[in-house]
Amino acid sequence: MHKAPLTLAILCGAAATTLAAFDGFAPRVDLALPSGYSPTDSVLVDLDNDADLDIAVTCFTSGTLDYIAVFLNNGDGTFATPLTTRVGNSPTAIAAADINLDGDMDLLCANRDTDDFSLRLGNGDGTFQNEIFRAAGDRPQGIAVADFNLDGAPDVVVCNEFDDTVTVYFGDATGVFSATTYTTNNQEGNLGHGPRDVAANDLNFDGAPDIITANTSSNHATILYNIAGAPGTFFFGEFGAFIPTGDGPIALLSDDLGNDGDPDLTFCLTSGAVYNRFNEYSSNPVAFPTFPTFNSVTTGGRPIGAALADFDDLEADGDRDLVIADEVNDRILILQNNGNAVFTNIGAWATPASPQGPSAGDLDADGDDDIIVPNFSGDSVSVFLNTTTVVGGPAPIVRIDDPGDYGASGGCVCGPEMTVTGVATIPAGGLFERYVLDYRRTDVATWTTIRDTTDQVPEPGNDLGTWNLAGNPEGIYILRLTATSASGITATDQTVVWVSQFYNTADIDIAAGYLSSTTVAGRNICIDGTINDDACGSNTYTVDYRPAVGGTYQPVDPSVPVYGGDRLNDLLAIWNTTSLGVPDGDYVIRVIGTNGCGQTASDFQSVTVDNTPPVAEITGPTNCFWIDPDDLIAVKGTASDANLGSWTLEFTGGPFNDWEPINSGTTNVIKNVLGEWDTSGLPPCAYTLRLRVHDTSRLSCGTSSWRTDFLATVNLGCRADLAEPFQVLDLADIAVFVESFTAGCP
Repeated sequence: MHKAPLTLAILCGAAATTLAAFDGFAPRVDLALPSGYSPTDSVLVDLDNDADLDIAVTCFTSGTLDYIAVFLNNGDGTFATPLTTRVGNSPTAIAAADINLDGDMDLLCANRDTDDFSLRLGNGDGTFQNEIFRAAGDRPQGIAVADFNLDGAPDVVVCNEFDDTVTVYFGDATGVFSATTYTTNNQEGNLGHGPRDVAANDLNFDGAPDIITANTSSNHATILYNIAGAPGTFFFGEFGAFIPTGDGPIALLSDDLGNDGDPDLTFCLTSGAVYNRFNEYSSNPVAFPTFPTFNSVTTGGRPIGAALADFDDLEADGDRDLVIADEVNDRILILQNNGNAVFTNIGAWATPASPQGPSAGDLDADGDDDIIVPNFSGDSVSVFLNTTTVVGGPAPIVRIDDPGDYGASGGCVCGPEMTVTGVATIPAGGLFERYVLDYRRTDVATWTTIRDTTDQVPEPGNDLGTWNLAGNPEGIYILRLTATSASGITATDQTVVWVSQFYNTADIDIAAGYLSSTTVAGRNICIDGTINDDACGSNTYTVDYRPAVGGTYQPVDPSVPVYGGDRLNDLLAIWNTTSLGVPDGDYVIRVIGTNGCGQTASDFQSVTVDNTPPVAEITGPTNCFWIDPDDLIAVKGTASDANLGSWTLEFTGGPFNDWEPINSGTTNVIKNVLGEWDTSGLPPCAYTLRLRVHDTSRLSCGTSSWRTDFLATVNLGCRADLAEPFQVLDLADIAVFVESFTAGCP
C-alpha cells in the first residue's frame, strides 16, 4: 500500500551506501499479533521520540471496530509487545504525519467498511489521544498526506473505490478538517473506475502537490493536477490526466526512480507485474506531464504492495530499489535499480501467509535498510534485518536542512547566493574523511562543486557552503551532499530546489469595456493583466496610480494595498475613481509584482480619467418656438467634451415616429451652427429636436460611455393658419377662429 510523501520523508532521510554488495537478510523474525487481527498495511515512524523507527500496522478483525497495532523499537531492531488503539471498521491503508504540528507523530488510516478515515493524535510516547474520524466516500481504500493548499498545515486525501472519487480534507493543524470531493473519472466515465490507492507528489514542480490514484477497474491512473494559482483546487474530469498502467493497478508509489530529479510513478498490478511510468519533466518541462515512457518487471503472483529502499550494489550509488509483497506466493521480492530505473529481481524471501503493504528503513541503526511486512492470514508482522557488511564502522550522517525540497518551506533558492545548512558528520567510532556539496540543473548531467572539504559539520545543522548562483539560469536544480568515511562508506542526501533569479512577468492593460487599447475611462476602471512568477511564492503585487505630471503613487484601492497570488490575463484591481474623488486628467497606473525572494517586476499604463459628462445644448430654435415654413432652419448650440467621441442632431414628430438625422460630427461645436434642418415638405405640427453627445470614456469596466441629451420642441407652420388648406389664409380660418372663440374653454 502507498505511504504518504510526508511519512516517507520522515522515515527514509539520507540513504547510506557502502562498498559492500547486498548479501541478504538475517533469519526472519515474526512479531505475533492476537489471533484474528489480520494486518493489512504498515508504516515505519518514530512514535515515542527516541530516534528509532517503530512499527504501526492496520488490523482487520471480526469485530465492529478494528485496530492499529504499534510495536515500539528497542533500538536494535527488536520490538516490544504490541499496543493497540481503536479505529474504524476494516482499515486498509495507514499513513503517518505530524497533523497538529506539535512535534509528535500521528497516525491515520482509511476505513473501508465504515466509509471514513481515523486520526489518532500521538502523545509522543507511543500512546494516542481519542479517535477523530471524518466521513469519506463509498469504500475508502487508500490514504495520503500533503499540504495541498500550501497553508503550512498537513492535509489528507483518501480514494473511494465504489464511487470513483477522492476526498480531500484541508487541515487547520488541530485535527479539524474541511472536505472537498473530486471524481477520478474522465468526462466519458470510463478511465477512473475503482481507485484502490492514492499518492500525493508535486509532479510538475509548480510548488503544489498533485494527487494520483491507481484505478484497478479501468487499468489507468488518474492525475488531478493541483492548480498552483489557487492551491488546494484541482483539474479533474475532462481536465484530468489519465495514464495507462497495465492490468489491475492495486498499489501505487511516487518517487524519483531515474535519478533525474523528476518524481516517477510505480504501480503493482494484479496481473503479476510491477509497472513504472517515467516523468520527463527535466528534459521536457510541460505544465502537465504525461509520463510518456515506461517499463515493467514481471513478478508473478499478485503484487499487493510496494516500498522504497536502498539495497546497495557494487556501484554504491544510492539508487531507489523496490520491495514488493506477493500475497499469492507468500514472499517479498527485491527489485534492484541500476540507477536508470531498470530493475532486476535479485531474490525472494518467504513470509507467512498473505503478506501485505511492506515498509523499509534502518531498524537496527547499522546504516542499511531493513524490511517489515504485515501478514494478513498469519496474524503477524515479519522483520527482515539486512546483513550487508558495513566495513570500517558506522556510515556518515548527512542532511541538507536549508534549502528544503521544492514545494515545501525553504524549497526556493534566491539569487545571487545562499548559505546551505545541514549536517555532515559521523557517529562515535567512525573516522570522517570528507564531504562534497555540489549541484546540477535537472537537464544537465554535470555536477558543479560548491564545497569539497575534510571538515565535519555536526549537529545542530550549520554552514555547509555558500552557493554562488551568479550566472546560473533560473530553473530546477538538484542539490547534493555526499560524505565519506575513512573506510570508503558513503552517505548522500539531496534536495530538489527552484533557483529564482528574477520575477517573471508583470503586464497590465486598462481593459475598460474589454478594449485593451482604451486609455479614457471613468467611474470604476478595470486594471487587467498578468502578474506571475514561476516559483518562490508567496507572490504579491501592488497596483497604484499618480498624476502623469508627477507626484506620489497611491493605491487604487486603499482597502487592499497589497494583493496575493498570481493572475493570468485576469482582473488585477478595480480603481474606483468616483469614491476616491480623482479629478479628471492624465494618470499613470503602476503594478509591481514581488516573489518570495523579494525580486520584483513592474509595468506601467497611461490612462485618462474622465468623470465629466459631455455638454449638449440647443440654443436656437428654443422650446415652444413657432417656426414659419422654410426650406432650411439653422439649429445652433453646443456639442463638446474634453474627450469627445461623436454627436448627432436629429428630429422627430409630424409623420415620423423614429428619429431622423439632421447632422452629426466628431469635433467640438461651441455656440455655433450644429446643422441646417430642411423643413421643406414637412406638414405643420409639433416637432422635437434632439442633440446627443458621447465621449470616449469607458465607464465602470463596461462598454458604456458618458452621454448627454438635449431636447427642444418647436412648432412648424403659420400661427394664423387654423384650417385646411394649411398655409393659406382664407374665410375657413376665420370660421374656425370664431367657433373656437365662442366655444369657451372647458
